[in-house]
Amino acid sequence: MGASRVLLCCVVLIQLFAGQTDAQRSSSPWQTLSGDAPLVIARGGFSGLFPDSSFNAYDFAKQTSVAGAALWCDVQLTKDGAGICFPDLKLNNASTVEDVYPNRQKTYSVNGVSTQGWFTIDFSLRDLISNVKLNRGILSRSEKFNGIYAIMTVEDVTTQIKPESFWLNVQYDAFYAQHNLSMSSFLISASTTVSIDYISSPEVNFFKKIAGRFGRNGPSFVFQFLGKEDFEPTTNRTYGSILSNLTFVKTFASGILVPKSYILPLNDKQYLLLPPASLVLDAHKAGLQVYVSGFVNDNDIAHDYSSDPVSEYLSFVDNGNFSVDGVLSDFPITASASIDCFSHLGRNATKQVDFLVISKNGASGDYPGCTDMAYDKAIKDGADVIDCSVQMSSDGKPFCAHSIDLSNITYIAQTPFTQRSTHVPEISSNDGMYTFSLTWSEIQTLKPAISNPYRVYNMFRNPNEKNSGKFILLSDFLNLAKTSTSLSGVLISVEKAVYLREKQGLDVVKAVLDTLTETGYSNQGRPLAQPTEALA
Repeated sequence: MGASRVLLCCVVLIQLFAGQTDAQRSSSPWQTLSGDAPLVIARGGFSGLFPDSSFNAYDFAKQTSVAGAALWCDVQLTKDGAGICFPDLKLNNASTVEDVYPNRQKTYSVNGVSTQGWFTIDFSLRDLISNVKLNRGILSRSEKFNGIYAIMTVEDVTTQIKPESFWLNVQYDAFYAQHNLSMSSFLISASTTVSIDYISSPEVNFFKKIAGRFGRNGPSFVFQFLGKEDFEPTTNRTYGSILSNLTFVKTFASGILVPKSYILPLNDKQYLLLPPASLVLDAHKAGLQVYVSGFVNDNDIAHDYSSDPVSEYLSFVDNGNFSVDGVLSDFPITASASIDCFSHLGRNATKQVDFLVISKNGASGDYPGCTDMAYDKAIKDGADVIDCSVQMSSDGKPFCAHSIDLSNITYIAQTPFTQRSTHVPEISSNDGMYTFSLTWSEIQTLKPAISNPYRVYNMFRNPNEKNSGKFILLSDFLNLAKTSTSLSGVLISVEKAVYLREKQGLDVVKAVLDTLTETGYSNQGRPLAQPTEALA
């Protein structure tokens, strides 16, 4: 419930912002094939929060997405031929099937690969609807909604959710055919009661089966590309080789669905390889729409985007050279905001709300915090206020660093200074290597370390710059702020002032006030920064 409230608040803010930015939008048309805005496709609904293909995932996606967004359903068939929405033909990764039916695991050949698990073809619809519940499919995501929601049929999504646009994805038509189940027959039958707007599949022969069977007003067909080195199972050609012949794809599909890396490839360190591939322009020239998969908020974002998914979306839909025709996202609210609120806005767009952007240790997601490079990037990115957490060296120099323990913010453990480790119970129950144990000249020899708060999930910040920059004196920080024409102020914080004064003989509060005076901050009409710790 708490997460839902937060997201609903985000929706309100986004809708307000959208209304305020309409007047600023560029009059330039979208560079999609049709000239319309790119389509937002909610993969399994709002699957970044709720279990994929659950009622709440679909319902919340519909409530929070831009008008006209498509709800995506990976169609799987049960042994009695019913069509369910579920992310894979194996049930065990995203449901409670193992707990409910522990003895019904099987092994099948799937596209030539021996695969073990609990398969949809071994269960009737009643088996699944009555007993099995949905779980998160990605373990790093919240388990709060596990085991709550029932599996939904294709018809359930239509009748209960009533999507504005419905996208059915057929992953394994050849596999089902081997087990005497016909995906094409199911879709033709379902289309009499279900409005299907898009059908996609990574199998060429599937499109040959359904060609001409829906009539002139049938759904759009979209061919899905998997990895370039993977083999398309019905032609035994790699997807990379099929990509080189888009005129062939045009004979059976009106669009293609490709991973992000087909358009903006990454190197092995998760940085963009520029310039982008020419795929979008080539496909548009061939008359094919281009949809892109793989958009999430919580992983798999190139370091170039500073962990900002909006920047990533804009690089695909509003880069000045092309716009893809749609994006497949686990977080459709972000895709909707990127397209409907933040596209076609220049960096100099007029601010609509008078609020302050305050940095946290400078641009500490891009560079080690409180370094010259972090502060320069924060100013460049448009911060109104930059911040400095003041620490003291042993020789009384106040400087900016977001921890008094140098082992948290530098590579001091790899230096001879480790022998200066000490136990200070007033600060920590563990030993530390504190700023007041080194002189300023010694601190300047240390390599700063970027903060990685999500290391446990193997998510690391900007590894190419993980020890770039240098710590700066408080006076240099203040002078940097004074010379910037875009900043409106600075934020200075002081910690452990009482301990430093009484135990180490370092009066950090006096040092801050003296530095403010020396750099002219007390006579420029600006309010004097106040220490965060009481002066008593």
